[in-house]
Amino acid sequence: VLRTQLSKGLTCVVDTTLSKASHLNEVKQASDACSAKLLVVECFMSDQRVWRLRLEKRVAREQNDGSSFANDHKPQSWEELQSLLSSYSGSFEYNPIELGADAYLKLDTSAVDLEMQAMLVLQHVKRLSTRTPINLLPESVLN
Repeated sequence: VLRTQLSKGLTCVVDTTLSKASHLNEVKQASDACSAKLLVVECFMSDQRVWRLRLEKRVAREQNDGSSFANDHKPQSWEELQSLLSSYSGSFEYNPIELGADAYLKLDTSAVDLEMQAMLVLQHVKRLSTRTPINLLPESVLN
């Protein structure tokens, strides 16, 4: 899907965990094939207390509104999240620039407000802006 949209000259935003370097390599190949720029935005939480609270609020909200979409693939407890992270065995710990990304922005979502995050991302996009499409790839552990 990504390669098709890029080949049509469309700017693409892909929300993915990029939990392995090989996932980034696939996206990079699609970008290269279409002469597109690749910006990776990694979102992380330095404050585990805030992270846990947000997870618990999301789960409670989904249970209250009967939302089942997220329940199929998202951790439903702090313990499930820790188990998931452990199962990755550090496979998500790589530098996207070293693997060919044109730009890499790492945002601490527990420390920066949403407006500030959006401004930082837009500044990076503007720096990369050319006549070629830009990929914006947010990395979210709670994908």
